[in-house]
Amino acid sequence: SRATPPSGGSIIDAVMQLWRFCVGFLWSAVTLPAQPTAQEQPFVSAWPENPVVEFGGSLILNCSTTCQTVSSGSLETNLEKEDVGEGPTWKAFRLDNITDWDPVPSCYFKCAGFKDVRPHRVNITVYRAPTRVELDPVPEMEVGKAYNLTCRVSNVAPIRNLSVTFLKGGQKLHTRTFEKHVAREANDVVVKQTLTAEQHDHGEEVSCSAALDLRPEGPLFEVASHNQSLKAIVFPSAPWLSHLSSMEVNINETVTCEVTGVFPAEEAQFELTFGEERLTFDMNVEENRATARALVLPSVAGDHTLKCTVSLGPVTRTAEGKVNVYSLPGLVLTISPQGTPVDNHVDVVCEDSHPQDTQPHTFSAQIQNSKGVLESSDTLPLRVALMAGEEDNGEEFTCQVELVVDGRPVRRKTAATLTVFCE
Repeated sequence: SRATPPSGGSIIDAVMQLWRFCVGFLWSAVTLPAQPTAQEQPFVSAWPENPVVEFGGSLILNCSTTCQTVSSGSLETNLEKEDVGEGPTWKAFRLDNITDWDPVPSCYFKCAGFKDVRPHRVNITVYRAPTRVELDPVPEMEVGKAYNLTCRVSNVAPIRNLSVTFLKGGQKLHTRTFEKHVAREANDVVVKQTLTAEQHDHGEEVSCSAALDLRPEGPLFEVASHNQSLKAIVFPSAPWLSHLSSMEVNINETVTCEVTGVFPAEEAQFELTFGEERLTFDMNVEENRATARALVLPSVAGDHTLKCTVSLGPVTRTAEGKVNVYSLPGLVLTISPQGTPVDNHVDVVCEDSHPQDTQPHTFSAQIQNSKGVLESSDTLPLRVALMAGEEDNGEEFTCQVELVVDGRPVRRKTAATLTVFCE
């Protein structure tokens, strides 16, 4: 007899049955590595095994079991969940708005013929990516001294997956990791790194970067701070101040302040003061030396302080000197009358033209002529009275004052000539 070919409906039914079998077989192969024997205890698993999700985000979690006689199953969690699919040995759930930093949902199934099937706890990593990394303003540094660089990473989690790296000139200085950090919630992280400045560091760029590495299950986030330029300062010794130890009132004198071995010399900042007065100066720079020169015009007698302050970056150094300002009388010598007949009375008077500026009893004064000292005193005015003789015609009289300053005599004098004529 001849075989009857199958009808079109029978072929379609056979194909659908084969498709269902293949799909079921493949799913079992993926979710159920091995089928339990009658004596084996079923177990529960989840996919993804170690899920990673952003704080506030969503996640689809698939719970499955090796049990072939499932009576019920679900996901125990305090998170918002929604069933999104199921099969004979699996259930899928969508978890929304995950704002718990340490969620541990648990997949469980009840299996006919087995009293207790151990649930599977799912360890979810909830992260918050670093969005702001800041390097504190880097101070100007004195060469040879240690300074702290401070890097701040804001609101990041989990910190155990974070690393912070300091860089100088594009090269790594140091990397700090946090594998032993236990807390899971987001927090700010502050990391410090010590840097000892060298002169060749001047102008180098420094920065810090943060990396949150969630691989292989999650992404890698890297954020860097803005670059900052290092300023390395060399300022080995105090300024050298050059000046006279004594100056006269209303007489200009030059003072000089100099620093050597400094870097960068052109950035040295000078301030020169005499007493309470700030001096105007000219500055000159040659290689590693900077010099400031100023004119001092003392106006008041007495002891004064000359001060030079130089600042270079974080370093400020000062030199001071004492100046004794003295005042000599402004002498005026008068002969009255300057022209006189023989045997007439003549007065010779020496006076101070600005007595308000002169300290009394600090000097000695004398009037003299060719015959010697006629009168002396430690105050002015000083007077000499005499009778003019024929021999006094053309006689020169001088008035001299002397002041001892810093152990040396300082003198000033003036002169006038007497004229005597015969009647």
